[in-house]
Amino acid sequence: MDADFFQKPEFRASLKKFETLGPLGVTAEDHVNIATIPPPELVKNFGKTRADLMSNADLLRYLMEQANSILRFSCFSRYGGEASKLALELYEKNLRLTFNYLKTIGRFPSSLDGTSTPEELVEKLRKSYNRENAGLQHRRSKGSGRGLR
Repeated sequence: MDADFFQKPEFRASLKKFETLGPLGVTAEDHVNIATIPPPELVKNFGKTRADLMSNADLLRYLMEQANSILRFSCFSRYGGEASKLALELYEKNLRLTFNYLKTIGRFPSSLDGTSTPEELVEKLRKSYNRENAGLQHRRSKGSGRGLR
């Protein structure tokens, strides 16, 4: 790959899509234009984005997985090294881009209505985990003494 590759209009246009729309807003052609390997589902559906191919349930699952990764890496980044911090930044950026992209194209999951920012989504997930863990601790303390405490 020579320096001219990075000056091609196709490269610049596709790179801009990656940087502004996130991973669900690009096509197989965009991947090819920046010399990355497109996911198989995009190769089979040339011209479509991953968001185009995902059901509403898949989109919700994807957002929740991204938010969950942010929670996980925010813990790791406190104690881990530079790699954990970089991963956290990448997940935060991808969630922000995906969040905004899905709202723009009218595909934001209705079950998340009222969630206005990616940070709010992560906080809701954090609170739900705290509630679940509190309930689990309560059930364990009332149990028969078997199991973890």
